[in-house]
Amino acid sequence: MTKIIFIFLSLSFFLSCSDKDKGKSKSYRYQIEGVSLNNKVKCIVSVRIGNIYERDEMKELSDIIKNQVNCISDHIYISYLQPGMKNEGGSWAVVEYNSGFNIDIIGKTKQNFESLKSYMIDGGKEYLGHWVDLGKQDDLVYRIKKNNTGYSLELCSPSEQNESELCRLRKTKHKEDEIFIDADEPSQYYKINKKGNLDVFDNYGWVVTYQKIK
Repeated sequence: MTKIIFIFLSLSFFLSCSDKDKGKSKSYRYQIEGVSLNNKVKCIVSVRIGNIYERDEMKELSDIIKNQVNCISDHIYISYLQPGMKNEGGSWAVVEYNSGFNIDIIGKTKQNFESLKSYMIDGGKEYLGHWVDLGKQDDLVYRIKKNNTGYSLELCSPSEQNESELCRLRKTKHKEDEIFIDADEPSQYYKINKKGNLDVFDNYGWVVTYQKIK
């Protein structure tokens, strides 16, 4: 009976999480994807958010989620994911309520993201796009370049003078989608989705989505 109640509660949170918290001046884009109770000691909540929020915003959002979930335990652990991240691939940020409030932003902060956007060099029409991995706090930018022999996936960074070529790509078509296949590892391929973000796949399926910055 207890397991059935937990499943019902999780579903209720999922359906109601898009509503605005009426007592707050700011609304947040988020979705509660799972709630579990570890030995009735720690409540674990998985949340997917739609933006990169600052620390003070994360505190406000976490308080909203804490009140919404209403766990029987005061020890609450919240794992935050960005849209292009897998549930099992690690968190963008983690928040813990346990005799206080603690937050650890593991992925890119808003400052990281904006600085990389301003860094971008205009490469002209030869570049199909520039993307970053929001799940990692680094200064790496991925880009696909069209050259005389086809396409290549490059990696560049404000801290490095020269870009590096990760792999050569072969462009093909699957239904209505343009696919860029790794010429040396055909099981790995890339797709620019309708939002302009870069989806990464391997032989097991979708791996991650890189966020477009230009």
